[in-house]
Amino acid sequence: MSSLVSDRLGRRIILLLLIIKMVVTGFNFAEQSVRSGYDYRHHAWRARSAGLEMGKMAYNPPLYYFPALPSVDVGAYYHDGKPIITSYPYDTSETAVALLDRIRLFNFGYLLSFYVAWIYFIFPHVVPNRRSWLLASLLLLTLPGYQKAAAMAHPDNLLMSFSACTTALWIRLHMLQRARFRDGIGLAFATGLVGLTRPFAIVPIFFFSLLNAWSQAKNALADKARPIAKRIAAVAGRLVAIGAIVVALAGSWWTFRYLETGTVFGAYAESYIEHFEPYRKGFDYRHYYTSFHFVDLIINPSRDMSGSDEPSHNLLGNTFPTIVYSEIWGDHWLYYSGTDAPEHKAWAKRIALVTALPLSVAFMGLLAVGLVRAAVRYVRSRCRVTPEALFAAMACVGFGLFIYWQGHSGLLPGKNSTIKFMYFAYAAPYAIATAFGARLRERTFHALAAYTLVVFATTLPIAVADAAWIQSFRLS
Repeated sequence: MSSLVSDRLGRRIILLLLIIKMVVTGFNFAEQSVRSGYDYRHHAWRARSAGLEMGKMAYNPPLYYFPALPSVDVGAYYHDGKPIITSYPYDTSETAVALLDRIRLFNFGYLLSFYVAWIYFIFPHVVPNRRSWLLASLLLLTLPGYQKAAAMAHPDNLLMSFSACTTALWIRLHMLQRARFRDGIGLAFATGLVGLTRPFAIVPIFFFSLLNAWSQAKNALADKARPIAKRIAAVAGRLVAIGAIVVALAGSWWTFRYLETGTVFGAYAESYIEHFEPYRKGFDYRHYYTSFHFVDLIINPSRDMSGSDEPSHNLLGNTFPTIVYSEIWGDHWLYYSGTDAPEHKAWAKRIALVTALPLSVAFMGLLAVGLVRAAVRYVRSRCRVTPEALFAAMACVGFGLFIYWQGHSGLLPGKNSTIKFMYFAYAAPYAIATAFGARLRERTFHALAAYTLVVFATTLPIAVADAAWIQSFRLS
């Protein structure tokens, strides 16, 4: 790997950090109540019926809530085969919360599968060498947002896991150059399951369905011994089969939801949104997407920065780069370090946010270079389907879709609590793989590795739930 870091040492470092992050995750489950999680009342409502209860606010597919099914009388929520539409989608009963806590325990497996898939099955095949692998894995493990997400009962954990596993499956098929019909069926099934997680799953669904269809068509047409008519018929049969599987799995909940409620993606109660509507008119999008109030964030490294969560034109509450940076490296919404409103880790966050800034700038530079490199190689290459091109496209579309959503239905002027790391956590590894897609010089590798380890150390307190013993050592 280098004169200072051998391959064996690099693998041991990554394994050690992975163990640390999973131990922290287990500790967080014991320390952090499921009631502390984001919007737990809504998810407890879904848990009480294993996700099968129907209403406008039941926008997430039920798969994440299925572990509660053995303890649920689904018939209580259906009458004559028709769902009972619930207008108040919240539950704080002990039974519902207990079911939600059981569901949350599965997050440990989801996070572990996410880490293992990316670090040991995907990165080794898409980055050029061991140096890039270590840096990509190190940065992925450094991000504290994955521990925050795992501590909350939320289906984004399932999206992270299933998208990673589906990516690993596609990488295996691509590396082995396999495009048999049964391989296509397997990939279609995995892709369809991703669609049963979250609306943002549309990104991996689109790309892996497209790639699956392309490889199946090429494979069916490659048999020159068969008449062209039979080959075309084989292509049509394969595409219909894999398309039916993906549509049936990924589209089942959304179709059912539309037929029963008349809506597909409507996710907010009108009584909640109406307070923000006046501020969406004439909204300063230029300031929203380009302003970075770093000094103000360091002074108040959380939602306290804006001084209020009320709908408004408050400049500090309407700054996408500031809030997203605070969410990536800190805990902007205090779900993890002060759920009762007071900030419990102000100095820990200040240190982490300051330390992470140079690494963030370096990463953005590497990502920009990686995107240009991927585009140039795609134009020059005869092979149109490569992991490099795929990951660059998925990173751009994944983050682009999130940013677009922020400026439209997800825009909450003055509050903007829809800016959460876990909403784009599934897409972050695609960007990381793109950024480290080049062969780095030894000095650059040493500098980045050493500094990322420093950032790992400063962000580790952010990744640990706000336990009593941590509060006793806080500096503010």
